[in-house]
Amino acid sequence: MQAKWLVCIDWNDDGAFSDPDEDVTPDVLGLTLEHFRDLASEYMESARLDLELRNDRHRYSPPNAASPLSGKLVPGRRVWVRAAYPFDSLSGNPGARLSSRRPDLGASFSWAEHGGVFEIAPSGAGVRTAGSRSGARAATVDFGSPDVSFGCWFTRRGSASHGGLCFRRSATGYLYVRITGTEIEVVETRTGSSDTLVASTPHTWDDGAEKFLQVTLHGSDIQVFVDDLAVLEAASSFSTSATSHGLFCEDAADHLWRGFGGWVSLFHGRVDAIQPRPRRGAQYCYVRAFDEMERLGTVTLYTYATAQLPQSSGEILDHILDYAGVDPSRRKLDDGSVLVPDTFSPAIWGVKALDEIHRLQDEEDGLVYVDGHGRWRIEARQHRAAGPHSLPLTTVTDTGGGTGPYFSDLIWDDGAGNVENMVFMRIRGYTNHGLRTAWTLAEKPGFRAFETKEFLAEGAGYDTLGGQLTPIPNLDYRANTMHDGSGDDLTAQVVVSHPDTATYNGKGTLVRVTF
Repeated sequence: MQAKWLVCIDWNDDGAFSDPDEDVTPDVLGLTLEHFRDLASEYMESARLDLELRNDRHRYSPPNAASPLSGKLVPGRRVWVRAAYPFDSLSGNPGARLSSRRPDLGASFSWAEHGGVFEIAPSGAGVRTAGSRSGARAATVDFGSPDVSFGCWFTRRGSASHGGLCFRRSATGYLYVRITGTEIEVVETRTGSSDTLVASTPHTWDDGAEKFLQVTLHGSDIQVFVDDLAVLEAASSFSTSATSHGLFCEDAADHLWRGFGGWVSLFHGRVDAIQPRPRRGAQYCYVRAFDEMERLGTVTLYTYATAQLPQSSGEILDHILDYAGVDPSRRKLDDGSVLVPDTFSPAIWGVKALDEIHRLQDEEDGLVYVDGHGRWRIEARQHRAAGPHSLPLTTVTDTGGGTGPYFSDLIWDDGAGNVENMVFMRIRGYTNHGLRTAWTLAEKPGFRAFETKEFLAEGAGYDTLGGQLTPIPNLDYRANTMHDGSGDDLTAQVVVSHPDTATYNGKGTLVRVTF
């Protein structure tokens, strides 16, 4: 199949991908996306994207001051890769009905209109509702699967009749997501019954604003995305076997839909390297990007999980990601198993974040990865045993024939190289030692006037520390004008505090000293 590709780089780092020169798809000469899971360790590796961009105008050459991207070609810029199949630009002859056309990519698919007319807008770009018939209407494509990801660019134009997307339509009803201007709502409509609100969230969608609206379906789970962020998650077991999805409007209105398709987010990460090749006959540029798992391989943790006991694997991962500075809006975490049932939470101290995440995955016996939307995911050990994972989508036979898939060759492997024989034991034996001096600074630091210094204080003699008391002048610390402790007493001019104890805690604390 031929898919519609879209590769965008947020060169000006404003959080959007809609500025000029940020859609680099026309310049893509080659694209390689690798996202592997190591069979021996069962750990996901960081997703890696390699782009080869046309650079005959030296647009992507950082030294070129004449480039419209001058000063913006630096590592750390966000990259978003999407693909769609089927795909319909929803453009053509003004007034042409959707029911009379097939998608641009995916000729085997077709549109069906339900309850009203959708037609190409007078501009020739996008579709709108038409006709005098009142009432809700939809236009759908049968994707052949109830669990899909799809969407389009939607322009809301002020109207009492709200528009959006329709999904899982059948003879008994369907679900839809509608944009009201102040809210995004997921609604269930059954034949012969009143509509039922499933879930809603506040969201400002100004009149005339165009945004990318996407829905992903996974069993009873419904997720709604606006541009590249998840804004709403809902659950409905209604019509979970229906396979038709498309456009929705409550009545005739001036809303506009364009670029509809089975859109899937394949990669969301950041630029790691830009390497132009300006030689004659080689006017191109290499761009390499990684997802956020690559960065967490360099972050050292000095924290512990502060959630109320008992603590699950999802809660512990949440705290690790907090410390590592991961965007809270880019997470979708199963609760997982209870790993810390009572008494205290072990310190996560002096270890790399990614190493600790791998240990957490081992204990959960699940899977931790970063998905195509750039969201951190933890799938609990029971995740893949539940629907829709348990439903077969393809049957593979042992002989060829027809158009179905089959085994052309089958090689047996005893798997000895990937067998691990390990036993994990949790031994819990502890003593509460009460108040203790957990750490003392051995050297005597000097200070200039108004200078602040910070010390990461690790209590090496204990497994877990907490509830640090405020240091007392002349008991826990003192200051003098002379290094040997003589001279004038300046203790009253020194301020000692424990800042950000929720971040630096568990086996120590951060001590801030200001003169």
